[in-house]
Amino acid sequence: MHQDVAELSAFYDRAMGVRARDLIATQIRSRWPNVKGMTVMGLGYATPYLEPFVGEAYRVGALMPAEQGARAWPAGGPIRAIVVDEEALPLPDASVDRMLAVHAIEMSDAVKRTLREIWRVLKPEGRALIVVPNRRSIWAHWDVTPFGEGQPFTKQQLEALLSGGMFHIESCGFALATPPLQLAALWHYANTTEKFGLKLWPAISGVIILEATKLMSATIPRGKMQLVSGRLRAVAATQQHWRGAESKPSPENGDQRES
Repeated sequence: MHQDVAELSAFYDRAMGVRARDLIATQIRSRWPNVKGMTVMGLGYATPYLEPFVGEAYRVGALMPAEQGARAWPAGGPIRAIVVDEEALPLPDASVDRMLAVHAIEMSDAVKRTLREIWRVLKPEGRALIVVPNRRSIWAHWDVTPFGEGQPFTKQQLEALLSGGMFHIESCGFALATPPLQLAALWHYANTTEKFGLKLWPAISGVIILEATKLMSATIPRGKMQLVSGRLRAVAATQQHWRGAESKPSPENGDQRES
């Protein structure tokens, strides 16, 4: 069950949330150092981590599950956030270069179908980055943060889930080695604590960050059926939204412009 968007937003407005975002964002950026000319999508509540890609990527969008709720994003400029059914994303097949799932997989009541949709919309060379709570961490058992909500995973469980969902595991690491304590001094030196924690006790860090690519030779499993006309209407509406939001296509990626 998804946590309410108001609660997620409130966490990231607090000092702990800001620092936690920075620590996780550092790991995300190290895996995706350059997204120039790419289409980057965030699923779940990924907007705190999408900000650095706005202005660099060709297109950036936030896909917020209806059960979670949505808020307008970003604060200024064209709206890039839409409410979606995570089991039927309103995106064309093979249309996304990078998919970032945060507060998504552990909250989903239909994890395998959600992963199948991520697989469907990824380009053959696309990459997915999955961020989930680490079952072995204090964060997963401390419900004062969003990382204490939903279904946590171990590294082995997450790798098995993605491998069984038609993905190839590229890398799997951790973030939030800093404990979730309300101590100002601790968070003031969070960068130092994180650096040493990821070396000394990485396996009990707050979140697991897994990067995967899609297996092209896999067989798509049977899922719930949807009328083609309904899917096409959703795709058409989304494409119209993108055309309005993106008035200047990137010259480095001219072959991706919509006609």
